[in-house]
Amino acid sequence: MDQRKNVNHSNFFIKSGHDYISINSNDVVFIKSDTDSTEIYQSTKKDLSSETLSYWEQKLKPFQFIRVHKSYLVNVSKIEKASGKQIHLAGNQIIPIGGVYKEQFLANYIKN
Repeated sequence: MDQRKNVNHSNFFIKSGHDYISINSNDVVFIKSDTDSTEIYQSTKKDLSSETLSYWEQKLKPFQFIRVHKSYLVNVSKIEKASGKQIHLAGNQIIPIGGVYKEQFLANYIKN
């Protein structure tokens, strides 16, 4: 018999110092890449991760996250509107849409 606990599959862990912090993917609004780290923006807080944006893009793909810019990954469920070259997210966050990612974003989430 499998002794593992039931894991909420919408949760993932990030390493912060010597600790591992559980984050619910539904709480994540967007992830921003910095020079040598990524910032995970949630509705009430921000956590820092040493993983790359590409790592998060692959890990969070099942949870409806999409790359919209070389420095941004967004939670599709948090998008309130797309306007020109910007995405407006919950919490009054505005994220740029990169030219390389715009067509894929429009084709998959905007155009019918």
